Amino acid sequence: MPRETVRGMRAHEYDLDPRFARLVPGRGMVETSPVVCPAGHQIGGGRMTVGGFTCQCSQEASDTGYRIWTCNECLAVLIHPACPQRPAFTPWEGAIS
Repeated sequence: MPRETVRGMRAHEYDLDPRFARLVPGRGMVETSPVVCPAGHQIGGGRMTVGGFTCQCSQEASDTGYRIWTCNECLAVLIHPACPQRPAFTPWEGAIS
C-alpha cells in the first residue's frame, strides 16, 4: 500500500481511520461515504443527502458528532457512529478496502 502524503504529513500522522477518511494529494483529507443504502440503492453521485448533528447520548461522538447519509430514493438513513437514541438509523461501519 503506497504511503499517501499531504503537506508533508503521512496518513498515519493524521491518525485517520481509512474506513472513514483518506488523504488525497492536492486535496487534503477526504471523507469516505457509503455507496449503497440499506435497501440496496446506489447512493453516490448526488443520490444521497449528507448531514451531521451533535448529540449528548454518547461519549464516542461527543467531540466529532454524527455523520448521516440519507438515500434520496427511499429515505433510509445511515449513521456513524451508531446512536443509541436513533435505533432506526443503520450504523455504517466504513468503507471496505
